[in-house]
Amino acid sequence: MTASVDFTISYEDADEDGWIVAQVLEVPGALSQGRTRQEARVNVLDALATVLTPDVEPGGNEKNVPRHKEIGPGLMRAVCKQLGIPPPTGPRQAGF
Repeated sequence: MTASVDFTISYEDADEDGWIVAQVLEVPGALSQGRTRQEARVNVLDALATVLTPDVEPGGNEKNVPRHKEIGPGLMRAVCKQLGIPPPTGPRQAGF
């Protein structure tokens, strides 16, 4: 027996730096970005898998979870919106 679940992926228009933000509407925290809609789709599905996967493996070992190397302003705004905090203003800081 197999089961399936349908998710809705929402895409924002590209921001001023060319990043397209994608998010899975049914799963808070499942959002990512890409330079193309296809890249954003692949990345948000990876984010979905990361959100739905425990951070600790059986036996108590922490998993090595990949992280974004660059976060575009659109993704930053989307994350801040989900967290209910204002987005940062001013020049970008290292790591953002």
